[in-house]
Amino acid sequence: MAQKGIKGSFGKKSSLMLTGAIMLAILISLLSTSLKGFAQDGGLEWDDPLNLSASGGSVNPHIIANDEEVFMVLWDYSADVTGSRDARSGLSLKTPDGWSESKWVSLPFSGLNPEYLVDETGRIHVVWIEDDDTLRHHPSRLSNCSSTAGWYGSRNIGSAVVAFDAALDEKNRIHVVFISGDETVWGPAGVYYTRSSNYGSSWTIPVRLFESNYFQQYLGPVQFDPNPISPEPAYPSVDIEIIGSEEDQIIAASWDNPSLKRIYESGSNDLGINWDPVIEVQGPNERSPYASPRMLLTISHQDELIRTWQILESGGNCTQVYQSSSDLGNTWSQVQSVFPDLDGCPNEFKALKIPVGDILLFATFQNQTYLVAWNGTEWSYPQGQQALTYFVDPETYNFVDYGCRSAEIIDGTLVVVGCDQGEGGDIWITRAPLESTEDWYGRRSDWIEGGSIPLEPDDIYSLSLISDETNVIHSLMSHKSDDAVDAFTSVIEYTGWEDNGVIGPFPIHTNLPGMTRDLELSMDNQGGLSAFWSGSQAGEITYSRTSIKEAPSSTGWSEPVKFNPEGTPGRGPGLLWTDDQQFLVYAIPANEDRGVYLASSIDGGQTWEPSDEVFNAVTGDCSLVEAPALASTRNGDLHAIWTCSTLPGGVGPFEIAYARSEDNGKSWSPAESIIEGSIISSWLLGGPGQTLHLIWVDHLSDQYRTRHSLSRDGGHTWSDTSNIITVEGEIPPVATVIDRAGQVHFLQVEEQGFSSPQLRYMTWWDGKWSERTGLPLRAESPDEVSMVRAVVDSGDRLVVAYVGPGLRDSSMERTPELVYVGILIGMPTSAEIEASITSELGDDRSEVSMETPLPTSAAPLQPTPKIFSEGSDRAPNTNPVNVVVIAIVVLSALIVVVVMTIRHRRMT
Repeated sequence: MAQKGIKGSFGKKSSLMLTGAIMLAILISLLSTSLKGFAQDGGLEWDDPLNLSASGGSVNPHIIANDEEVFMVLWDYSADVTGSRDARSGLSLKTPDGWSESKWVSLPFSGLNPEYLVDETGRIHVVWIEDDDTLRHHPSRLSNCSSTAGWYGSRNIGSAVVAFDAALDEKNRIHVVFISGDETVWGPAGVYYTRSSNYGSSWTIPVRLFESNYFQQYLGPVQFDPNPISPEPAYPSVDIEIIGSEEDQIIAASWDNPSLKRIYESGSNDLGINWDPVIEVQGPNERSPYASPRMLLTISHQDELIRTWQILESGGNCTQVYQSSSDLGNTWSQVQSVFPDLDGCPNEFKALKIPVGDILLFATFQNQTYLVAWNGTEWSYPQGQQALTYFVDPETYNFVDYGCRSAEIIDGTLVVVGCDQGEGGDIWITRAPLESTEDWYGRRSDWIEGGSIPLEPDDIYSLSLISDETNVIHSLMSHKSDDAVDAFTSVIEYTGWEDNGVIGPFPIHTNLPGMTRDLELSMDNQGGLSAFWSGSQAGEITYSRTSIKEAPSSTGWSEPVKFNPEGTPGRGPGLLWTDDQQFLVYAIPANEDRGVYLASSIDGGQTWEPSDEVFNAVTGDCSLVEAPALASTRNGDLHAIWTCSTLPGGVGPFEIAYARSEDNGKSWSPAESIIEGSIISSWLLGGPGQTLHLIWVDHLSDQYRTRHSLSRDGGHTWSDTSNIITVEGEIPPVATVIDRAGQVHFLQVEEQGFSSPQLRYMTWWDGKWSERTGLPLRAESPDEVSMVRAVVDSGDRLVVAYVGPGLRDSSMERTPELVYVGILIGMPTSAEIEASITSELGDDRSEVSMETPLPTSAAPLQPTPKIFSEGSDRAPNTNPVNVVVIAIVVLSALIVVVVMTIRHRRMT
């Protein structure tokens, strides 16, 4: 078969029209950049792609190499219009003189997605599943590859095979693990291992590692979507990895069982004769019943083991996670995300081993290729390879939609072969030298994204979250009922975050009358959950209870009960746990009973003592009472704040008032006004000793100021107010929480001084505010982010939940999401805590003091290199206005090129 432009190395060609096409590609790239984010710009220096097939209709290319001087690329001829498999494959051979012309050969495994292994003797071992579900093996050599006869004469090594994987060890032994979907002469459906020590001439009797009749349903042909939006639906996978050298060699096998939503592994240290008991690596649990782990893969490199798998969640969300081990799998690290900077799981994924360096992941997300390196400690930032997405065919000037890629490292060079998924249908190859990956790491964000939940409808009324002793995050959110038409009703849903990913959402209370607001969630010492909210038809405070175990189930929650008298509206409520008692503070905002009240329970919220009055708003000259909050100091005193407002039509909230109780809430000090101004929101936090922190947001002119005041004597006196952050525009979402050491964690959405909205993170410790690593947000403006909530779990991790925009869909619309993120906090030592308490009781140090200066527009804060995922609106440092300007310039240049081309043709 004749082919143009094949001989020679990777060539470079240019022309006037090619220049114009390339400029058009740049224009499209610039415009698309303004619509989606990307990882670090770490594109390698790729050679111009070379067309190997020049025939069209080509798919599924593979690189077969064991020598940098000579290797081969094989590909399939795509199926005809009837969908039948074509038995032809294309082949091109790379020699020191260049690439041979491609030729068609008839192969028994064409179109069957075989696996190719090349041993130290130069033999090519091909393993594939035949149309009749038998697993077959055939050896060949590069010298025979161009002949059809050189590929025939295969041996049957398995029957009723659903999936398989194969590997070679340093003695050229072939190890195969496969899933059988039916009973055969070797046993029932399950996972089997076999081995050949003589290049495939004979094979050991398959050893059964695992039995399951669920594999029977996967026999027969399976049609996969070549471009799925999310990873393929559940279909079993299996993996084999050879660990170590001949003296201490371990064979590691892993597989999944999609029907049981479990992943397993086992190992052998005697060439597969005996196997360790099967270990369930991960499976479902009652808190995440819809999370399904799958596609477990083990990677060994030097002295390190990594196992990685995908967790598919409800709603199509997917996370690629991993664990590492430095002791041959005896102990493993915590489960973490491989791609915290990207959304979802890769559609294509391959682990490549740099001989004297890192592990390199070649991963594709929605046709965008990224490289991620492992240095033995951490994964690098994803390095986007835009050159592997599309380019211009120099023969036709058509765009090549580069897909179905396969990659190998050959003599320190990354070689990639792929197919044109557009009109051309050709096989293209390119390569790039691999140099040091050291600068791929840099300073990484300490934030870990735990997952997100699409929100429908997008109007979330309220959100609350807590953590249990196992560091599972429990959350409640409320929104309007989907089917609410005539009557206005609300829904409360349970959700959360754990190692498996996000939990839920699960509706627990539906068709609640009115707008459900002010959700508060607390937990007792026995693992009971209590939820309070205000709403109903008259705005009464309502509560419901459950256990942690039954929290995801609507039947596990008690029927909602009115807490205050029928028809009496409530505001708040605020919950506080001490060692043996639960307190509830709430406000009756108006009428003759208006004021602030406190109720208490000593049985985990099952029963409540009658409410005590904290503040009488009638005698206290407060027309409208709102936003009550409660805190305690270490000496057991209770402290309450609330806002006083004018009646509707007046100036609104005008002061924060305060009172304290030294007898467990039975009596209260006279209310006193401690802050005056146009109050938007407020928080009261109890710290070490008798320390109290008051944080609030007020409105002055066109600015919103977040401010802070400190009391070191249990609320008797307060420091001068200090400013934390001032912003213009919309009311900023704020969250604040205090940890067990007394550190105050403050978070606020802000854009000033940044290229895109950030979750600004600061802490109060040792008498001053200090800047921490913030989190760039996937939003165009701060008003797209709302409902920021925070909690510190028992593992000293700050967990934040917020509502923000999701990725754009095919119609460029964005669905809001509830996003969970976390960051480990540095917990002070006991000596540091004692020193801090001493400092708090010393001189006034309430002025805002930064370890690093606050960002300004001229000198922005060191940005957290959180990488925006494929489909995001823009990268962290991409200004859409600049992009459009550049695009216009490029378009103008393109027009000039076209005009010059037309004139040139007329002259000639």
